[in-house]
Amino acid sequence: MSCHRRPLGRPSLTLVSFQIAFLITLVAGPASASSRSTAIDISPDGLEGWVVNPDHASVSVFGMQGGSANMLLAEIPVGREPWCVDVHPTNGEVWVTSMRDDHVYILDGASRTVVDSVAAGFETFGVAFDPAGTVALVTASGSDEIFVVDVASRAITHTFDVYRRPRGIAWSHDGTRAWVSHLLMPEYFGKLTAIDAGSWTLTQINLQQVFGLDRGGYLSSMQNIALAPAPGDSILWIPNTLINTKSGDLSGHPLTPTNTFHAVVRPINVATNTDLNWDTYFLSEGGTPNSGFAGGTTPVGGPVAVAFGTSRAYVANLHSENVTVLGRDILAPQELTVLPAGRAPIGVAIHTAIARVYVANWLSRDVTVLNTASGTVVATVPTTTSEVLSPQVLNGKQFFFTSTGDMSLEDRGSCGSCHVFGRTDGRPWDFSQFGTHIRATKDWRGVGYTGPLLWSANVDETQDFEWTIRDIMGGAGLIPGTPNPALGDPNAGLSQDLDDIAFFVSVQQQRPDTPFLLPDGSLTAEADSGRILFNDPSVACLVCHPPPFFTDSTFLEDPWILHDVGTADSTDTLGTAGYDTPSLVGAWDNAPYLHHHRAKTLEEMMTTLNPDDRHGFTSQLSPEQIGFLAAYVKSIGWPDSPGPPTGAPSRPIVQAPRSFDRVFPNPF
Repeated sequence: MSCHRRPLGRPSLTLVSFQIAFLITLVAGPASASSRSTAIDISPDGLEGWVVNPDHASVSVFGMQGGSANMLLAEIPVGREPWCVDVHPTNGEVWVTSMRDDHVYILDGASRTVVDSVAAGFETFGVAFDPAGTVALVTASGSDEIFVVDVASRAITHTFDVYRRPRGIAWSHDGTRAWVSHLLMPEYFGKLTAIDAGSWTLTQINLQQVFGLDRGGYLSSMQNIALAPAPGDSILWIPNTLINTKSGDLSGHPLTPTNTFHAVVRPINVATNTDLNWDTYFLSEGGTPNSGFAGGTTPVGGPVAVAFGTSRAYVANLHSENVTVLGRDILAPQELTVLPAGRAPIGVAIHTAIARVYVANWLSRDVTVLNTASGTVVATVPTTTSEVLSPQVLNGKQFFFTSTGDMSLEDRGSCGSCHVFGRTDGRPWDFSQFGTHIRATKDWRGVGYTGPLLWSANVDETQDFEWTIRDIMGGAGLIPGTPNPALGDPNAGLSQDLDDIAFFVSVQQQRPDTPFLLPDGSLTAEADSGRILFNDPSVACLVCHPPPFFTDSTFLEDPWILHDVGTADSTDTLGTAGYDTPSLVGAWDNAPYLHHHRAKTLEEMMTTLNPDDRHGFTSQLSPEQIGFLAAYVKSIGWPDSPGPPTGAPSRPIVQAPRSFDRVFPNPF
């Protein structure tokens, strides 16, 4: 359980409102109530849509019918990084989460003002009312907690410690049960948490990998989920990216651009709490392991949200920037069509009364409005009134999360497929066919401030990942012609889009706090004891992990610093020279540990996987002292004065032609 609680706070408020009144007949009532966490929701009367703007710390409301249809009505400041919004079924309130400020902000929908907030857990992500609107479930992805909030009193009545990274929420249609997804699958089994709302008891459902060579892998990016409508309401859908970390030269089955990432929908039988892994629907291959793969479907990438209509299901694809429309045969869906969306769609809502689908597009700052009958785009609604990112950072972020154009073969994978929302997928990959070995995905936050970007220090600039775009993702690449070898002449300056990706990556930072600090930001007693041990020369943690970033990795050393800590496999020839020291900033969020992810915990890394004291002199420490050290490491956050990123481009950037034109440009 987290000991982190932030003080109650409310943002300053401004209101941007555009209202036009017409005498026009309006259709009462939207589609079915959401009863799930989502980035976009519809008011009960069907007149307005509400959508989050994660980069802008705001939520927007737009018209759906009448004279204000498809018009932005207001953009309202809330907490930073709002990822989910839920409109209450009866009382006119709108609840919005803030992942950065750890609150749920409560708005009066009519006046467009924040009226209260609920302090929740670290990295508050999801919120969803039960169908009656009496309670709300809230997930805290960083502190691994689920909260039950009484809507009338706004008080937390139950707090549950759960498996890591709880994310999306879906309620049963009668409000007796609910389910919570968990973002990653770093272990052999993934998890789905089932909640009995009568007794408030929890059950874990194990989610298995899909077994197969070219069409297999582990679940990843499990975000917002949805329960199918009756009569199929025993089936829950989890849209996600299946990552094939089983393949590679060591297994005798190399990775290819078409077997590395799979866009899938995983069905779960919630009546029996059964994972239906053999019925996993592969959107790009048009089938399931049980039914076979008919093909003939449109390859897509990064499904993160789904909504059910009267006869169809709509899946929002984050990376391929589109929406897959499926026939609603819950265990044997068929692709009907794929419709365009904006940049990085993160949510979808259906208004059946007016035959419209609304897609929330994170990085083009808009909502795509689709006609469900004709399958055409009828409007694009801007959701923000100004841009908060520089053009270079925004363009780099858009390219980081896209799988379209020259970034991948058949729109299957993006940088964000492995670095999930800029972090990590929690999995070790077999990259031996690319000259390395087993390597865990690094968290990308903060890498611009330290040194070499990979465990073996085999790239010296983010632009060298042009080879990843070509070799792993199968894209044509962003550099015209042949790029320079990694560690060779610079690839910086050869593509503006690639340079923008590098700049976006270089300025990403961790949070200064962690869920293992006390509410005032200070260390717990255990962590403070660990701090003393960490700084003790006889333990030698500081030799490789000095502050402020708690690593000796830096681009400023020549040659770069590598350490052999005794963890290299005998066949890992590149690892014999040692490994780049990972930063301990945000280590709480990056288990499992080491280059091969064999240490499930910090304690295991310091003991079982450090038998010869080559990774610090820890054999002299008692189990209690090892626990103290782990507590301190989990408390290390981003420094107050980090200075400029050393990994940012230092040479002049030459404007190169764009690799492809955008169909959905930023409207501002």
